Amino acid sequence: MKKHRSFVILAAVTLLLLLLSGAAAYYSYNRKNTGKIAYIYQDDKLLYTIDLNAVQQPYTIEISCEEGTNTVEVHSGKIGVTSADCPDKTCVKTGFIGDGMVPVICVPHGLMIVVRDENGGAVDAQV
Repeated sequence: MKKHRSFVILAAVTLLLLLLSGAAAYYSYNRKNTGKIAYIYQDDKLLYTIDLNAVQQPYTIEISCEEGTNTVEVHSGKIGVTSADCPDKTCVKTGFIGDGMVPVICVPHGLMIVVRDENGGAVDAQV
C-alpha cells in the first residue's frame, strides 16, 4: 500500500510539472510573438508600418530628404538605422530597437522610428 501511494504522489507531481512547463512554454512563446509594429516617420508623416514579427528575410529601406539619406535595416523582431550621412550619426549609434523603450531619431533628416506592441503599447516619443 505504501508503494502504491508513493507511485500516485510521484505521478501527480510529474503531471503537475509537465503542466507547469507547458504553460510556461506557451506564455514564453506568446510573449515573444506578440505583434511588434515599427512605425517610420519623416517630418511627422508616417512612411512605413512594418510588422517586425512577420519579417522572414532582412531587408533595407533607403529614406531620403533634402538634407540626406538614412539606410534602415529591418530584421525579424528589430529595426535600426545602419547608415546615415548626417553629421553626428546618433541614429546609427542607437542601434537596433525592438521593444519600444527607445526610439531611433535622426533630427537633421526629420526621421523617427518607434516600435509598439500590437496593443498600442507605450512609446517614449511623441510624433
